[in-house]
Amino acid sequence: MAAAAEQGEPWRTFLSTEHMDALLLEHRLQPLEYVRQRETVDPAEWERADVLRPFELSVLARASVPAR
Repeated sequence: MAAAAEQGEPWRTFLSTEHMDALLLEHRLQPLEYVRQRETVDPAEWERADVLRPFELSVLARASVPAR
């Protein structure tokens, strides 16, 4: 959070998967799955030693829009 704020990007929130489910459902979206960042980045990238090395922070939510 501090590193993001130093760059002018204040961290606004952290959501648990339960809170994300509630938020998605509130907006009429159906939560389907959560994917950790490690599953979306080439494994070789995790071995980087520079500032572009990914870090395990994000979880991506996948949801569907129900048929009307």
